[in-house]
Amino acid sequence: MPRKHTGRRIFARLGWFAALLYMGGIFYLSSIPGQDLPLPHFPFADKVAHGITYFGLGVLIAFRSGLTARLLGNEVLHWTKGGWIAPAVGVLYGLLDEIHQLFTPNRTFDLKDLAVDIAGILLGFWAARRWDRRRRAQPAL
Repeated sequence: MPRKHTGRRIFARLGWFAALLYMGGIFYLSSIPGQDLPLPHFPFADKVAHGITYFGLGVLIAFRSGLTARLLGNEVLHWTKGGWIAPAVGVLYGLLDEIHQLFTPNRTFDLKDLAVDIAGILLGFWAARRWDRRRRAQPAL
C-alpha cells in the first residue's frame, strides 16, 4: 500500500532543498573552465575557496531540519540534526564534483581538493552542531 504524501511531508524536505540549491551553485562553479575561474591570486587560493564553499555546505546540511521547522513556524529545541548520513551525502557530493571537473576544460580531479572538500563539510557540520548545543545550553531570556 503506497504511503500518502501530505503537504507537511513535502515541506519537511525544504531544508534539503536549500542544500541542493547550494550544490547546484557548486556544480555551476565547477563547470567554469579553469582559465575563466574568478579566483584571487595568492598561494592556495583554490584550496581556500574549496574549504569555504564546502564549509557552507556542511553548515546547510546540519541545519536542514531546523530550517524546515523555522519555515513552518514550529518551535524546535534542536536546529541541527545529527547522524552520519547527511555529512556522508556531502562527502559523496564532493567526490562527484571532483569527477565532474574531469570533463571541464582546464580542470582536473585533485585528491587534495577532495580532502579539503571533506574537511570543509565535516568542519561546517561540526561547527553548526556545536553552535546548536551551546545555544540550547543557554537559559532563555
